[in-house]
Amino acid sequence: MEITHTSGVEGPKHDPYHWDEYVVTGYNRKFCNPEIHFTVHRGLANWFSIRKDGWKIPDSNMFCWEKYMEEMLFNITGMTFDQVVEKHEEEENGLFCPECNEVPEDTLDYAGYPGETIYCCSKCGAPCGSDQNMSAVI
Repeated sequence: MEITHTSGVEGPKHDPYHWDEYVVTGYNRKFCNPEIHFTVHRGLANWFSIRKDGWKIPDSNMFCWEKYMEEMLFNITGMTFDQVVEKHEEEENGLFCPECNEVPEDTLDYAGYPGETIYCCSKCGAPCGSDQNMSAVI
């Protein structure tokens, strides 16, 4: 499953607004259908769309769109929108296990040098990222 994120600014120059768009591309976990593209757009206009093999449901821009979007997203991908955002951020921040060849579902945190945290895959134990807190060193 692949997650892409784009963002930008649109609207009039005197009153621009920010938007985020996440596209989850993968296979329907229930029906093993061909590739599905689930797009969630958040900005001044909030909507989502689903595309699969040439057909597309109309963009959903309704009053209770968020609840409907969450249900559809979970039924198709098995993830909530918050989990989609979290997984994308993990992939962007480099938490990727070289041994398992995937983003680890959970990590074990170990202290390295002062201020350093090393993240290891909970499945195989391979290091998959680190973080440095300079304020802990001083």
